[in-house]
Amino acid sequence: MVDVRILWKRRLASFAKEAAGYSRYIANSGSIAFLIFAFIGGAIYYNQLLQSIPPDLPVEWGMAILFAFLIASGKIRTFIKEGDRVFVLPAEKDMGPYFKGAIGYSAIVQSIILFLLLLLAWPLYRHCMGEDTLPFLQVIFTLIVLKVANILAVWQELKIDHRGMKVFHKVIRMLVLVPILYFYFSRGMNFVLAGAIVALLFVSLGYYRSIFGKRLLRWDDLIQEEKKAMSRFYRFMNGFIDVPGVSVSVHRRSWLSGITNRLSFSQENTYTYLILKSFIRSDLSGIILRMAILGLAVIIFIPGDLGKGTAYGIFLYLVGVQLIALRQIHAHVFWFFLYPVDARQRIEAIKRVNLWVLGVVSVLLAVPLFVTFQSVYLPVVAILLALIMVVYLRKRTTF
Repeated sequence: MVDVRILWKRRLASFAKEAAGYSRYIANSGSIAFLIFAFIGGAIYYNQLLQSIPPDLPVEWGMAILFAFLIASGKIRTFIKEGDRVFVLPAEKDMGPYFKGAIGYSAIVQSIILFLLLLLAWPLYRHCMGEDTLPFLQVIFTLIVLKVANILAVWQELKIDHRGMKVFHKVIRMLVLVPILYFYFSRGMNFVLAGAIVALLFVSLGYYRSIFGKRLLRWDDLIQEEKKAMSRFYRFMNGFIDVPGVSVSVHRRSWLSGITNRLSFSQENTYTYLILKSFIRSDLSGIILRMAILGLAVIIFIPGDLGKGTAYGIFLYLVGVQLIALRQIHAHVFWFFLYPVDARQRIEAIKRVNLWVLGVVSVLLAVPLFVTFQSVYLPVVAILLALIMVVYLRKRTTF
């Protein structure tokens, strides 16, 4: 009989060791230095931006909606594996200590994220609230209590077999949290609000125990959720270094796939066609698209040439880092190397697709720079940054 406490410690230690190993490679890649520079620059600009924000901005609603979403969201990392169906499932009734460890680990990690985001939003909240600003430690304690309660709710909701009902419960939790957090951020904690929170916790406890208390865990769902979590982890790390464990999801995206038909039908375009088509149908294209839209919005709304230029450089770098993952497309599939085509064309095809995508994104992000710039140097800086990223990508696209 396996000791579930030891099993949990081993799996947590295994994941921590793997994450630490990848982190060391990232630290040696030079990306950390850039992120530190971006953080320092962002902090300086954030402080300047606060001076232009009116104190009567309804920051309470923004804080309430943001943290209601963060508290109601979140997954529970269980580190459950495929083989557990056979070797661990029969001992489900004895798995209590294992799952308590999973819940505790998830609560700690997500509480740290809450702390960091509150730290980021705190200057804006303090600027708008003035003397009515709540104590920071009191706020983070309240948010963590609500987060732990929601994690316990998420654990019970893992027993639901209908995805729509899971989404329904999450939306309800979020809608309940918004007014509670609004009154808290605007008026602080009082006996009425504290009583309402305690009553809500007891009602929720009774509801979840009565509805889900006797239901069994859905192990297939636990395994799939853990696979998705590991896939997200590998994709993030793959933006900096090569990760063989990256799983690829395929999306049709017919509205974009037609682009490949514009390539001439020739042997020299064999790899280019395959790489471009695979990129369009992969998760990577969705990530690049969302990042480009976010960058465009930030550049449009951020004031000042310096702020726009800094945002342009940061988002262009982030897109470039993500594009490094193109090296992994079909990299471990043997038939990719059976094409009767010079293998060097494969490397050139990846560089070519990298250049095309980065070119489109750099032009898209540069549009607001050329429309609103007040300094003649800003467009020049944008062009130089784009050229630097092209050189960077070509050097990183090695095998």
